[in-house]
Amino acid sequence: MNIRIKTHEEIAKMRDGGRILATILGELVAMIKPGITTEAIESHAQKRAEELGALPAFLGYTAHGAPPFPSGVCISINEEIVHAPSLPSRTLKEGDIVGLDYGVAYPKE
Repeated sequence: MNIRIKTHEEIAKMRDGGRILATILGELVAMIKPGITTEAIESHAQKRAEELGALPAFLGYTAHGAPPFPSGVCISINEEIVHAPSLPSRTLKEGDIVGLDYGVAYPKE
């Protein structure tokens, strides 16, 4: 196994990417309330990533021959296990248990 030590520049980029991710996740958490749609959450995440110079890391992700992942945010509601796409649009209801999973690619390349 090769372990490569990150440079100061690489660590700075990772730190900046983490700050962007934390900012967007904080905004998404604040949006979670009855009546909000998963589409609105997805749209906000994509817009903010673009504004902050990042890309949604999960959007279009493919693995093991599966079709590309259709959304940037994974929004699991109630009994759903992780990695439920945020689309098609669903409306959150009072009492829903909501899990968010999001990642960014930064700097976008």
